[in-house]
Amino acid sequence: MDVSDVTVHDDSLRLEQSSDRVDCAPPQVFDGDAGGAPAEPAGDPGQAGETADPQVALERWRAELAGLGGHDSLLFYRETSDGTLDLGHAHPNGVAGFLAGRPTRLSYLFREEGALAAARGRARAVAIAGSRLTDEHGLPGNHLALGLLSWPDPPSGPPGVLAPILLRPIRLQPKGVGAADYELDLHGAAWLNPAVVRLLARHGVQVDAHLLAGLANSKTGFTPRRTLDRLRDLTAHLPGLTVGDAIIVSTFLDLAPALLANLDEVSDSLVAHPVVCALAAAGAGQDAATRAWAEAGGAASEPASGRATPFARDWSGEPDPSAVPVTIFALDAEQRAAVRAAARCDVAVLAPPGSGVTQVAAQMVVQAAEAGERVLVVAPRRTELTDLAARLARAGLRCLTDEDSVADSNTAVLTPVPDAAERRALHEVDPAWQVSKLQVLRTLAAAIAEDEAGADAESAVENPRLPRTRLTEPALSRLVGANRARAAELLGEAVTSSALRVGPKTTAWYGTGVTTGDEVLKALETVHRLESSLPRLRALLATMREQTGFIEQATLGGWQRQVELLAAVRATLTVFEPAVYTTAVDDMIVATATAQWRAQHANTMSMRERYRHRKAAKALLRPETDPGDLHEALVRAHEERRRWGRMCPDGTDPSVPAVLADVEHELDHVKDDITHLGTVLAGTPWLGEHPDLRDVLVDDLLGHLVALSAQSTQLRAWPRQRRVRAELDDLGLSEVAASLRDATEVPPSLAADLEVSWCAGVLRAMDAAAAHQQDAPAAPAEDSGDAGIPVRDARVEEITWLRDSAASGEPVTATLATALSVPHRFSVADRFDRVLLLGAHRLGLAEAVLSIVHGRRLAVIGDPAGVRPTGLDLGDEQSADSARPRRSVLEAAGRALPSVNLRPSGQRRLDLELVADGRTAPSWGPDVTETRAAQGHVEAPEAEVRRVVDLVLAHADESQHHSRSESLAVLSLTRPHARRIADMLRVRLRQRPQLADWLIRSGPEAFAITDIARAEDLVRDRLILGVGFGLTPHGALLHRFGPLDTPDGARLLRSAVTRARQRLTVVTCLTAADLDPNRMNTAGAHGLRELLRAAGEGPGRVPAAAGEPDPVLSLLVSALTELGATVTVTVTADPHSRDESFSDAPAIPDLVVEPGGGRTPVAVLWDGRTPAGDPALAVARDAQLSTTLSTLGWPVCTVRAADILIGRRAVAEAILQV
Repeated sequence: MDVSDVTVHDDSLRLEQSSDRVDCAPPQVFDGDAGGAPAEPAGDPGQAGETADPQVALERWRAELAGLGGHDSLLFYRETSDGTLDLGHAHPNGVAGFLAGRPTRLSYLFREEGALAAARGRARAVAIAGSRLTDEHGLPGNHLALGLLSWPDPPSGPPGVLAPILLRPIRLQPKGVGAADYELDLHGAAWLNPAVVRLLARHGVQVDAHLLAGLANSKTGFTPRRTLDRLRDLTAHLPGLTVGDAIIVSTFLDLAPALLANLDEVSDSLVAHPVVCALAAAGAGQDAATRAWAEAGGAASEPASGRATPFARDWSGEPDPSAVPVTIFALDAEQRAAVRAAARCDVAVLAPPGSGVTQVAAQMVVQAAEAGERVLVVAPRRTELTDLAARLARAGLRCLTDEDSVADSNTAVLTPVPDAAERRALHEVDPAWQVSKLQVLRTLAAAIAEDEAGADAESAVENPRLPRTRLTEPALSRLVGANRARAAELLGEAVTSSALRVGPKTTAWYGTGVTTGDEVLKALETVHRLESSLPRLRALLATMREQTGFIEQATLGGWQRQVELLAAVRATLTVFEPAVYTTAVDDMIVATATAQWRAQHANTMSMRERYRHRKAAKALLRPETDPGDLHEALVRAHEERRRWGRMCPDGTDPSVPAVLADVEHELDHVKDDITHLGTVLAGTPWLGEHPDLRDVLVDDLLGHLVALSAQSTQLRAWPRQRRVRAELDDLGLSEVAASLRDATEVPPSLAADLEVSWCAGVLRAMDAAAAHQQDAPAAPAEDSGDAGIPVRDARVEEITWLRDSAASGEPVTATLATALSVPHRFSVADRFDRVLLLGAHRLGLAEAVLSIVHGRRLAVIGDPAGVRPTGLDLGDEQSADSARPRRSVLEAAGRALPSVNLRPSGQRRLDLELVADGRTAPSWGPDVTETRAAQGHVEAPEAEVRRVVDLVLAHADESQHHSRSESLAVLSLTRPHARRIADMLRVRLRQRPQLADWLIRSGPEAFAITDIARAEDLVRDRLILGVGFGLTPHGALLHRFGPLDTPDGARLLRSAVTRARQRLTVVTCLTAADLDPNRMNTAGAHGLRELLRAAGEGPGRVPAAAGEPDPVLSLLVSALTELGATVTVTVTADPHSRDESFSDAPAIPDLVVEPGGGRTPVAVLWDGRTPAGDPALAVARDAQLSTTLSTLGWPVCTVRAADILIGRRAVAEAILQV
């Protein structure tokens, strides 16, 4: 932009504009459920004069297209002061170098100051008009015209033909300090004016346009004279036609003829196209529209491209829950409904600003890619197309479009995905733990706050706490759900039952296996019996020793072995005589053995000797006794004699004492009780030291029995203690239980402390699982159960597949084109599966049908309250006359097609929605600068103009000293007011030339001044709106408001006040009290009064929430307060404290942080609040609410609950640095 022309223009540069910016249109009613069923078109009587006859509609469209671009400069060129730059009087040397292809300064072409000033103004106007064509409509911009064909009175056709002959693209670039100069640079090849070719063809002169244009190219450079001379020869016979020399720079555009030619080419297809017929018949009633829907899009058909895809869907009926499409972008319910509807039928999406149009359109493109379909995306301006391409590129899907102006990044695709997965994991209940991460964080935050409350030592003694030990992984998994409450009960029971204090040193029964009361009674009875039976048995054994001479044994096992020997002797003496123990029986054993035994023992006793010894052995038998196996009986007797000798060292022969039977009886009872006692004591440390009670010294055994008997009370308590300890062990709480061993009372906070320990462990496990999932390769996604925010792996799989499809040579899914460029880019035969019309409220039906005819299915998206389409306004006087409002394709589609209504998210609704001046104080109203000393200037008051210029210069001065400066634009309600602002700014810049560089910088979002009629595509960080109306010298107001009094006045004003992302400053000489509502008859005038009223109220305050804040936020609030900030909390711990739907939620941050010292308050959002009833909308809520708050003027900071818990002070410091 040229500083010397800081004047009104339509500088609609390519903007980094997000369609999620919240405008303040009235809420729309969603006529469908979340499943995406579109509302049937309502019967509308239409407009007077409309007819359902397609042929009549074609004629109406033809007439509309003929006047779309205003004056036909290709055939009827007229020199104007603001639309042409004539180089015919330029310096010859400069022109020669320029035509030779060298970039040439305007000052080199016009070397006189007066001529240069005039040329500079014309060059400025031409550059602006060309910029509009290229940046807004994707059409060729400025051209250099060489030669003029003049034919004042042709035999046929309109008179006054004056047409440029050769056209060559040219760039006009501002140069020099303050843009006091322009550089002209030719680029591209020359071409012959197609209007001239058509004109000559109608009069019998056939011209080879390519050959004739080629004559201008020679070895010496560009020489247009050869082309002009040849054309003179070809037209010499045509009376009145002359070919003259000329060299002119202007905007020569073959628009209306190309549109009309394209309309004629596709007319047959238009008449046969059911959707086009439905749109043409929109005024005829509902039947035609419903029929067109059923014929054109009621059922899905195979994609024309035939691309195979693993994500194919069946859209012929309701969506298949098992095949929910992967949603790359965060959508709310209405947005998902629109996407689903577009996949099933032709649909009109009524989308006011702030309803997320760009992400809805981007998801439609992704969905088309899933289905293997190609989409033609058409918009009236390039802004919408650039936004769409940028949104896809940020998701790593630039491969889906043919737009090269935005960059793609492999890392960008994964940037939002982990965040979405993290948000989902934060709110959703983890099946493994049966809690959400947010619940865990809240528990830990509450515990931290309680710990920091500062309990004194005395209360700590009176109320002991459970030490927060680190639970093992098995313990964490076992304490899921109700088990934690059970564990707390068990720990309390362990304390009250002394189960944690009982041990080997406290009771001899520790470790016993008894579990019931009956087992306890039986164990005690056994102990009591042994206490009496063991002494009796010992007395009997003493008598037995006296009778046998046995040595005394100290263990029960020794006793048992002596009794067993005596029982064996008794059995032997029933067969043999006592002499068997005194006779040598060795030879008898050999003699009675088998031959095999003798062979094994290498015995060679003769038969005679064996006979003799067998006879002697039989002599030892008692009469009439049969020992059975005599050899074995002798062996037993021999072994008994040997054992007897060890038991009775005095040499007494074996005999049977008289008390043996009594001893055996008593010993049997003792053995049974000892066996049961061993079972009872199994697991006790004492039995571990004495695994066999028969080997325990009887005295020790009796002593232990006394101890067991004395501790019967402990045994009765043991089953309960054992059960508690076993359950605690099963739950993995042994270490936790051990920490309570010395507790005499149950700690009051036992359950809470256990919950904290468990939550800390679960949080570590969740974080570890999330880190592992991020490091793991993407796997096929499972059905997430929700179409809005699917799992990360599904998104990665889908994006990878889409990229691979593009890399394999498949055609791009989305072809982007402005509506006016469609005839230039596509032939009649080009076909698409879908046509998507963006910004349809600004797209005329006449040019829209030229795009619709190329597709099988149609989706129309637009703002029903937006500015209506106009003709092509290049900023000059000729085209401005044609820029009158026309009927939009959205109006027709809204009546002819099923519709889905989107709603803007998070808005505070006034009769006219406003945005905030976030620099002074984020609020619900604009900043207002009043200038009352302006009476006598009814329009463009001097004081107001001066104030606007002061603000511009101050902004430029501030921006030059900051690396991150806000972009700026000035809007005026009227064009004359904008001109006066530009004029004064030019004058003031001469006094402050150091600010010129910032104001004239080129590129996205450069500084601009324009009026509201041309502001819909202009979006900047800061906007200064000049009202431009004042009072008469008598202090009265005329109540005439120019553009605001037109039918589109309210729309223009609504659009104007939503052009600022961060700050809107209203400069006015009026107040709301100056405007008499009884004298205002238009919606635009009433809107102005509402704007001034809201501005006059000053900034509003964010309402604080009633109730306790969330525990996690409480930690952050305390950290911010410690740093000296004032914090307002607007959300409580109650998840239903703000129980409104997602779309209707007010644009209120979760925290408002006022750093103090005059610094800007900061809006803080956190990931812990979810719209009631739908946790999956957390991501969409944050994204859209952040955009809304930024639009309202807030510096926005988004924080994570996990970060607050880990380092709340660091988070607080980061917030204060925003």
